[in-house]
Amino acid sequence: MKRIMKRVGVGLGVLVGLLLVALGAAYAASLSKEGRVYPARTDDFELPTAPEQLAEGERLYISRGCGDCHAEDGGGRTILDDAPGRISGPNLTRATASYVAADWSRSVRYGLRADGTALIFMPSHEYFAMPDHELAAIAAHVRALPVVDRTPPPNEIRLLGRVIDLAGGFDLFPAARIDHEGARPDVPEPAPTAEYGAFLAVMCTGCHGAQLSGGPIPGAPPELGNPRNLTMHETGLASWTGEDFRRAMREGITPDGRNLNPDQMPWRNSARMTDVELDAIWAYLQTVPHVTEGSR
Repeated sequence: MKRIMKRVGVGLGVLVGLLLVALGAAYAASLSKEGRVYPARTDDFELPTAPEQLAEGERLYISRGCGDCHAEDGGGRTILDDAPGRISGPNLTRATASYVAADWSRSVRYGLRADGTALIFMPSHEYFAMPDHELAAIAAHVRALPVVDRTPPPNEIRLLGRVIDLAGGFDLFPAARIDHEGARPDVPEPAPTAEYGAFLAVMCTGCHGAQLSGGPIPGAPPELGNPRNLTMHETGLASWTGEDFRRAMREGITPDGRNLNPDQMPWRNSARMTDVELDAIWAYLQTVPHVTEGSR
């Protein structure tokens, strides 16, 4: 019996040792990914000053989800503080005070710090194709905001977060998903078309997945809920009409009368989208493959 227990103990010790080695390797790989330096881009554009352009910048800031991480007043907020780590959106009213157009483009479109390393959790792959006039309007709106006296706590990526990131579930450094040397894609003219909807729907992939099929978000805390399947599959929006979709996006009410949780589905952001934008997204959703919920 003692010999058997000794062998079990040795076996467990070996397994623990291998696990520690694997975790150490994952941590080192994550640090290497975090420290990678990307080539600098020098996009340039003029920031608008007209009141109607600033108003459009405020609409875009909300409807494109900037306020989710940086708060509507631009003062920043903590997005996540759980086992994977703590992630905070910085106070833009201070962090961007000296920004010129190239700085805005580098951080928003490419997800990079001034030294060329990746920003943590900045979903630049969703904004990579954002046209100059939209980014310029957002930047002008933030510049016009009053300075907010708030300092969100610093980011802290814990071991679990780094392991989940490397496993492809929790994208800590979205800059790695961008072609930093290639040309940015052209954006279709705003119209209620599937082509324009495809450009807009990229913003939905962070929660609903690349296939827009929803389901649990890998590595995310349970309070974020399970995003809905947005495809026309029977587990998704097959029974919805365009009017149902617009009501859910504008009022947060589903066809069966259920109220959407705005902390899980930020419909108050999409409520600021234009009719053309919502119709374009709906047109695009008709074209994506019908897949089962949770296919991601």
